Amino acid sequence: MKPLYNGMLSPVLVRRLKDLWPDGLHVVTEWGATYPDDDVWAQARRLGLVIFTKDHDYGDSVRYPGPPPQVVRLRILNASTAEVEAYIRERAAEIEEFSKSSERYLEV
Repeated sequence: MKPLYNGMLSPVLVRRLKDLWPDGLHVVTEWGATYPDDDVWAQARRLGLVIFTKDHDYGDSVRYPGPPPQVVRLRILNASTAEVEAYIRERAAEIEEFSKSSERYLEV
């Protein structure tokens, strides 16, 4: 699985979660802070990435054909990067299983 962390998540997560997913990318690092959501979706689709987000807008995956990409929406709000990392690690097995399915959206 190749995660794509969106702009609401820290770019530091790419490095911190490299042991789980070594091919992770961050939207801001790759394409800049103002890269439009539709373009993020297109890039994720083209590259076979799983989008990680806290943004509820990505739940509207019905407007996009798919998968790919798939979307993992994290239900953790105001939290430090370390807390977000721990939150993802606690759910890594569930996220991995989801990434192997034909499902389009997972809320954890």
